[in-house]
Amino acid sequence: MENEAFDIKEALSSIGDDQEIFKEIAGLFLEACPKLVAAIRDAVARADCKALERAAHSLKGEVGPFSSNHMITVVLL
Repeated sequence: MENEAFDIKEALSSIGDDQEIFKEIAGLFLEACPKLVAAIRDAVARADCKALERAAHSLKGEVGPFSSNHMITVVLL
């Protein structure tokens, strides 16, 4: 699909087609995402702007690697 937000072939290509590294990154995302979404909801419920900012920024960081332009940066860190 032309307007897909995620292209697995491109993402894998950016890390040398290493499926094991990709699985590790995906696993880390799947572990962190529910906690961050819960933190966002909690911050909104408490009207805590600073906590919301931190949680949203962290979630953005977790999603970032799935943009193939950023995948190699995460692998190197």
